[in-house]
Amino acid sequence: MHRLLALLGIVVLLVAAGCGESVPRIEITEATDGENGTMTVKYNAKEFSGADIDITVHFTTGTVIAGTATSKGGDGTADITTSSGGTAHTFVWDYKTDLGVGRHRGITFSIVPYGPDGRGRTGVAGPLIVGLPLLYTANQGADSVSIVDISAGQVSSTATVGAGPRGIVALPDESKLYVTNGDGDTVSIVDIKDPTIVSSLAVGTSPTGIAVSPDGERVYVVNSADGTVSVIDSSATTPVVLDTYAVGTSPAACSLTENGETLFVTNSGDNTVSILLAADGSVLVSPLAVGDNPQGIASGSRYTVVCNYDSGTISVIDGTAIGSTVPQVAVDSEPVAVVVDKLDAFAYVANSASDSISVVNLGVLMVVGTIDLSGGSPKGPRALIIDSDGEYLYVTYRTTSQVAKIDLSELSVLTTYSVGTNPVGIVILAK
Repeated sequence: MHRLLALLGIVVLLVAAGCGESVPRIEITEATDGENGTMTVKYNAKEFSGADIDITVHFTTGTVIAGTATSKGGDGTADITTSSGGTAHTFVWDYKTDLGVGRHRGITFSIVPYGPDGRGRTGVAGPLIVGLPLLYTANQGADSVSIVDISAGQVSSTATVGAGPRGIVALPDESKLYVTNGDGDTVSIVDIKDPTIVSSLAVGTSPTGIAVSPDGERVYVVNSADGTVSVIDSSATTPVVLDTYAVGTSPAACSLTENGETLFVTNSGDNTVSILLAADGSVLVSPLAVGDNPQGIASGSRYTVVCNYDSGTISVIDGTAIGSTVPQVAVDSEPVAVVVDKLDAFAYVANSASDSISVVNLGVLMVVGTIDLSGGSPKGPRALIIDSDGEYLYVTYRTTSQVAKIDLSELSVLTTYSVGTNPVGIVILAK
């Protein structure tokens, strides 16, 4: 009897295998993000007899089937034509409706076919990354933070913060924004999931620059009028100021090395950069002399770049030889902010008076390109950020209250977004 069941099982398997071609099958061949809230999925529908089929389309976040995918075009879900070799079709997924704004990771997309004899073989694509990141700008003239949906090209919501916001950072876990309020002597802490939830923490006088440690446990705030840096315990349920470090005269901005161990602070009043051990504020080397009126600063894995506003130069500090002579590179007029790419190869410098961005090769210390922003009215470029893929540079225009999106492969402006008044800080993240 057991042997008969086993033989019957073999027969059933053979029959199933022999009839496999009559089962409808979906093969997804391409999934392309339109960067406008939709994804176009191309697939082949196969069925041995060539009968029409129906499909259902699903998306999964993580390991949970989140729902039925909303259609925004393509060939629909009913009466899908097939052939034994496969008939090409498309489905346009409106993922912005299903997932919301922002970038979403770990998405699996599936198309399930149903033929005359029932369900067939599902086509699956993933894990996918869909959507564009969100931008946040600190608007000095509006006491607000604009939240920009890049896919829609407009502000999706606004958070009210303290007086005269300047710098802005996001915790690495993307749970909170920290915003320095230069006219309020506070830092606003904004809940990213619900930007209406904003708390306030008192720091020093006239806070400007800000940086966050790689582990998200410390936030460093430059207090321009005090000549200090406030150190915030951002890992606490209720963040508090843990310590205050003394730096130079009229500090403007700060940056951390990639490992979070070294803190650099530009001192605009004495034309130096303070270099401290981030953990306790101890001085690693004597303040380094740089150009006149140093302002913005950015650190990569090796180089730290300083904008010398009145000199029209940048100073480049080599992390492998801190304390040696700091070379300078001439850029355009009134360099105010800088960002370094992930490869530590190029620095992009915002020149506020000349409406340009200088592209500096850090390996040879030479300007290798200039992005002209001067078309039409004066722009006043101020803050810079590069997206996580290294494809686009975003720069705030303080004068026109906009953000420009720049293609780094072409060094050209693709589009601009209107934000709040006088945007002077910027950060980009997934959600």
